[in-house]
Amino acid sequence: MALPDDPQLDREYDPDSLIGLLGRGSTAGSKLYRLYYGKPPGCSVGNEFNKRNMERLKSLRQTQPEEKAQTAAKMPAKHQVQIRIPKVGRAQSRALPPQCSQKGRRAASCIIASLQRDAEELQSMRLPAPSGPLLDDNEKARLASLMQYRGEPPDASSSIALQYDGTRSPAQLRELRMLENLFSEVLKEIHQVKMDIAAKISCSDGSLRAQSNIRKAQSDLKFKVQELGRIDALIQQTEAGGPEWTRPRT
Repeated sequence: MALPDDPQLDREYDPDSLIGLLGRGSTAGSKLYRLYYGKPPGCSVGNEFNKRNMERLKSLRQTQPEEKAQTAAKMPAKHQVQIRIPKVGRAQSRALPPQCSQKGRRAASCIIASLQRDAEELQSMRLPAPSGPLLDDNEKARLASLMQYRGEPPDASSSIALQYDGTRSPAQLRELRMLENLFSEVLKEIHQVKMDIAAKISCSDGSLRAQSNIRKAQSDLKFKVQELGRIDALIQQTEAGGPEWTRPRT
């Protein structure tokens, strides 16, 4: 058995002797060669890229100063633009003397001069021309009627408008219109109540309940007739009131 420090053992474990013994073309020999003398698969590829990048970096370092110098030569020099702004004071009127423009109390002559100047400016001003056609007599009459009746002039065909002779005020005419409308409504109600009474009498069976309903309808008719009489009296009173008319109490 050979000792560990035997030279024969070193020769047996020598990589070259082992590779030569097995043959580099064999599978075991090629693997032993890559194990002892070869490099990882990515090492050669990385060295290739590293070499190419170093050359590119070197060329960039040489060209950058030249490009910067050319760019600096093309750029115009920066300069600040100065704008001249005129210095003006507060506006003063030339029509007033200098002592009138001072702060504080003003003399009476300065105040009078200022008022006269304002009056002259107002007199010299011209009114703007009207944008539309001027008002004719018909339009003026229509506007006067609207203002007289507060925007609700009576119709030309109504009895109030026909009775108007200039002696009654707009309040009297409005009161007449209201009373006439109320008279028409009550008259319609009276006709309706009469029709109801006639229908109840024709359908009555003589019972106490039917007779009570007929008496109640007749009482309503009587009340409506009295109300119609009061409204008619108010209309006559209003028509005869004249300029000294006062609104009646309903």
